[in-house]
Amino acid sequence: MTYSHISALLLSDLIATGESEYRKLFDPNRIKPVAGFKNFVKEAADVVGKLVKAMVPKERLEELVELAPGEGRIVKYEGETIALYKDDDGNLHALSPDCTHINCTVGWNASEKTWDCPCHGSRYSADGEMLTAPARKDLQMINVEELVEHDDHHHAK
Repeated sequence: MTYSHISALLLSDLIATGESEYRKLFDPNRIKPVAGFKNFVKEAADVVGKLVKAMVPKERLEELVELAPGEGRIVKYEGETIALYKDDDGNLHALSPDCTHINCTVGWNASEKTWDCPCHGSRYSADGEMLTAPARKDLQMINVEELVEHDDHHHAK
């Protein structure tokens, strides 16, 4: 509604006098694409950086070998903190440990097999699915490339 009134004033002035004090302010050419392009490139680079950071090669995560089936743990990898869980079949689930409520670091609850936030009580499944509010979104998944071969497989060779 606001812009309809401004449009009426602008168009009336342009028709009646050929000029309007609002002409420059609402001129579609007032935005310079080059200035906006720098911000777009920066934001796109941030997204790509987060995507690349979300891919972690399993063979380089030495802490994974120490996880028993059914165990979860917060680990450090190249300066990043990762919430790792190894299911009963030996499959690894890697997540961002940042609670989606206000970014507190979740901790592993061994008795419930959940990721629990100590700040406000949000809870997530071992796969990062949001179970209990106040969080509203799941934990962000991290793509772990290849499975770490088990010691049994190495001994069989």
